[in-house]
Amino acid sequence: MVYNTWHIRAVNRLSSYKILLIHCKSRDNDLGVHNLTIGNEFMWKFKPAFFGSTLFYCFMAFESDHIHATFNVFRDDQHLFYWCNWKLCSWIGEDDGIYLKNKPEKYDEFKRKWESGRGLHANYTISSNVNPAQNCVRKMLLVMAVCMAQSLVAYSIMNKCHVHVINGFNGTTETLEAHCRSKDDDLGLRHIPVHGEFNWTFRTDFFSRTKFSCHMWWSRGEKYLDVFWIDDKFLMDDCGGNNCHWMSKNDGVYLFNFKHREYHQTMSSYCRNMYLFLVLATVMAANPSTSSSSAPTEDPGNMLYKTWHVHAVNGLSRNKILLIHCKSGDDDLGERNLTAGNEFQWKFRTNLFGTTLFWCFWASRSDHVHANFKVFWDNVPLFYRCNWKTCIWIAKDDGLYIKNIPEDYDQFQHPWERDVGPLANFTIV
Repeated sequence: MVYNTWHIRAVNRLSSYKILLIHCKSRDNDLGVHNLTIGNEFMWKFKPAFFGSTLFYCFMAFESDHIHATFNVFRDDQHLFYWCNWKLCSWIGEDDGIYLKNKPEKYDEFKRKWESGRGLHANYTISSNVNPAQNCVRKMLLVMAVCMAQSLVAYSIMNKCHVHVINGFNGTTETLEAHCRSKDDDLGLRHIPVHGEFNWTFRTDFFSRTKFSCHMWWSRGEKYLDVFWIDDKFLMDDCGGNNCHWMSKNDGVYLFNFKHREYHQTMSSYCRNMYLFLVLATVMAANPSTSSSSAPTEDPGNMLYKTWHVHAVNGLSRNKILLIHCKSGDDDLGERNLTAGNEFQWKFRTNLFGTTLFWCFWASRSDHVHANFKVFWDNVPLFYRCNWKTCIWIAKDDGLYIKNIPEDYDQFQHPWERDVGPLANFTIV
């Protein structure tokens, strides 16, 4: 920004041919008094000081209406830079107050009311509100940044950045699961309802290495993507300097572009199986000896090397017997009768294409209830609840639960159906 030539415009848009008096200054320059007739303007240009301390302020008045205003027209403020589209600030005097042209959003934004009285413009000043000690530290940091040839957006270490992750699904009430982190900070798992959002605020590090990534998923798939990094074009065009908005929709993930004021798709279609295949192929080519014991808890590429376990637990009361019969497309695990507190478990490895599916029939003969349901399939929320290795299904009197291992509670999944269902040839689509 310090290399840009900036322009400031003061425009008279008053009614009834009123004269607008303006007098603008900086600490080093007095631009003089100007009387603007309706529709006319006064403009000047400059290059900001290297240390970001440039400040211009103006006195405007309608002598005929006995009103005036004194205010900053240029200061080191990224919101102002955004409104001015990083090059031209247009201030407009209208009958009801002072407006600033919001160029990216194409409208005039109200900024302040007129004050009564003629005002005194000969010796007016406006405080820059800059603490001398803070300004000294700021100058030192900026000098160091330039000496180290950092990005032009290194000034952002002085400002807070914001990232928003939004659930924009349509035609469903499903929650978006999001787990975001940087090298130094893990923001934890977030459950984002439809039309809700998760957001966080931070400052970038001095060396412009700050980077946040997110793993987002729902029942139809998942995405891994970077949601913040230091890049001039990304920060200026997409984030408007410091505000990045990501929205998950049914067909992919979208990023809001502040320059064009619209969302654009960055990653299309939640296609998990092809992603797994490509990641697996890359991992195998790079390191054929990869072991399941070293796989991270949320790495789908290494997930295929893991041995999965499924537990079926009888949590019924009053010593009721739980009958279970579980299958996959290739394996029939047979019928089991579990007494209260006991369990049946098995282990397996998923196939290469992520189509492994196990389903079960469970019944309580004494209560005349049954359930027919999937216990393992290619589903990221399921993998999360199973902590990416062990799925624990529990029969209770009111229905079927799965142990949500990361959050340490039993999560309700299915109610019982009345009357004992057919056992011998059950299937699940």
